[in-house]
Amino acid sequence: TTVASTNKSAKYTESHCEESVIDTSRSLAHELPAHADKDKHDWNADYDDDDEDEEVKWKTLEHHGVRFSQFYKPHGIPLLHKGQELRLKPEQEEVANFWAQIIGSEFAEKPTVKKNFEEAFLELFDASAGIKNFDDLDF
Repeated sequence: TTVASTNKSAKYTESHCEESVIDTSRSLAHELPAHADKDKHDWNADYDDDDEDEEVKWKTLEHHGVRFSQFYKPHGIPLLHKGQELRLKPEQEEVANFWAQIIGSEFAEKPTVKKNFEEAFLELFDASAGIKNFDDLDF
């Protein structure tokens, strides 16, 4: 059952109430181009390309469903921490492999990316591992 209030609609289910994030009272009139008639605006006209070839490119679309990647298969190769081998749990190894694949890329060189990765990766280890500095790790 959907109940409309003045500003939002709410969906009621057996177990809980869920408010919609869509504000139904908001007007889109202020977003129309200046030349548009507020009552008769062709929304597709904003996306039409006059130079586009009118030839039919295809007639059907086949969709074979969503594809999920395979689960990670641990390889057991240790990481080096201050020159010593460090055996990783499968979750740690998967994250370390991600980083190893992007080392040297423009993405990995961004300070925010590196900082965020370091923090998240180091959280995967407990205090007994003795890893305090990301730079002590050799991928």
